Amino acid sequence: MTAAIDWSAPYWESVAAEQLLLTPTLKARKADRTIRIARAPHGGRQRLRHPETDAGLITTGDVGQFGPYKVLRLRFGDAWHVVPSHADAMRWTLDGMAETPDGRSVEPDDPDSWLILCDLV
Repeated sequence: MTAAIDWSAPYWESVAAEQLLLTPTLKARKADRTIRIARAPHGGRQRLRHPETDAGLITTGDVGQFGPYKVLRLRFGDAWHVVPSHADAMRWTLDGMAETPDGRSVEPDDPDSWLILCDLV
């Protein structure tokens, strides 16, 4: 079990200020505290659908905003990952190698690279 994230820490404000600007694919409803799907996931992936209801499911490439500072997080695999900064994206573009949300080093055009997942390549 993971510990709860302390969203009140000033660190998260600086993280949110430096992140790549992605349009969230998920929107929170304040009235009933649920999440609704607003658009297709980033990275050109197909939205998975529930086999019985045909409702859209949260999938790899979905982006949501969390905490009071609206920190962007991208869904990859079974976890949410903080969207990288502009400096990280520039470094990956110039180096010819990029990272994946789970920490692997891949080519920038790999389907799991941050550059593809953020629609930059």
